[in-house]
Amino acid sequence: MVYVKLKKLILIMFFASTLCSCGPKAYVDVSNHEDFRDFIGKEIEALIDLKAHGVTFELVDSKTVDYVIISSPPGFTGRHVLFKKDFKSGTLLEITGFVNSGYFSFLEKYYKVKVLNNTFYHDYIVLIPVSESIKNENLGLSATNYRVK
Repeated sequence: MVYVKLKKLILIMFFASTLCSCGPKAYVDVSNHEDFRDFIGKEIEALIDLKAHGVTFELVDSKTVDYVIISSPPGFTGRHVLFKKDFKSGTLLEITGFVNSGYFSFLEKYYKVKVLNNTFYHDYIVLIPVSESIKNENLGLSATNYRVK
């Protein structure tokens, strides 16, 4: 009886945390961790046209962009997306840090980058997703989307 109640409680907590994680969330900067320090300063080139999304955490009447997330086309939409722009192939980026989603850090990892040849992004925190092991030759980035220089 107690086992069944505990199992139900765990399932409810899992589904509640999954539903809560659908919207944007603040990221934890882990750039100083020894696993990521060596990547700071590396240059990356976008190999294909991508999408840039200005994202906010405040879902009610916010005009403040908390992050710009670069993703594969067609990108994503939602109330948290304040703008969506084309991000051209050939755009150069420099890794300035590493962030993750905190509690479920294995789910979302991003490089924090500076866009070198497009001044539009200089006032934003720009993130590109790490989709593979950071120990591979492309630093965990999609080889279809990016090339480490």
